[in-house]
Amino acid sequence: FEEIDLHGNSFIGPNGWRLILSALARQRYTLQRLNASLCRLNDAHMGIFILTEIFSANPNVMPDELNLSMNEINLEGIQLLGSLLVKRNPPVKELDLSANDAKLDGWRVFINSFVSNPTKTPLDLHLRDCGIRGELYRDLARLVQLPTCSLEKLFLKGNARLNSGRMNQIVDSLKFNATLGEMSLPGVVTVGGWNRLLSLICDETDICTTYSSNHSLLHFHSPTVPREIIPYLEMNKIQDK
Repeated sequence: FEEIDLHGNSFIGPNGWRLILSALARQRYTLQRLNASLCRLNDAHMGIFILTEIFSANPNVMPDELNLSMNEINLEGIQLLGSLLVKRNPPVKELDLSANDAKLDGWRVFINSFVSNPTKTPLDLHLRDCGIRGELYRDLARLVQLPTCSLEKLFLKGNARLNSGRMNQIVDSLKFNATLGEMSLPGVVTVGGWNRLLSLICDETDICTTYSSNHSLLHFHSPTVPREIIPYLEMNKIQDK
């Protein structure tokens, strides 16, 4: 199957998930996309545990694109998912965990599982409205700054607003990243934050700093993107820079 879309089917339950995924495993189907958003796959209803169990035993069933948003996945479920994903080769192309609040400890374990295995980071990672705040931004910055981190898109809209210190950590992490091309941040970015980002994308101090600026960031989503930054983002889209 190329895609299974079960969005909003909260009545399936853990036994239903076991039947569906076990049937796919027996037939040795390779699944490209699974939309299991809003399906009550939370820790209390055991659904996330069934998914991780079946995917772990049958890697071919685990899709390249996995949407688990709006499932109220909590601490233990998100930790199990992180442990599963770092074993997948190649990494998942797209993972949407938006609107799951796994709390500080859950998200910390999840993010740091990829800090220890940066090449297994999902290429597109959606973490909108996940209650991410404070020190979790520092952990994300630690992941992004790793040269072998495979992230290409990171979406953080709807989380706690970044103060100037956390914004600086995120921007500074991009100095060492050559893959992240699209990013969204929560709330309104401060003037200081934008200036730091502009310096990252095109540091005009001299020709060497301009050459070594970040040329991978193509799209930056925020309620107010300054006009001064847009030409440099557009310039990054040119193949011969």
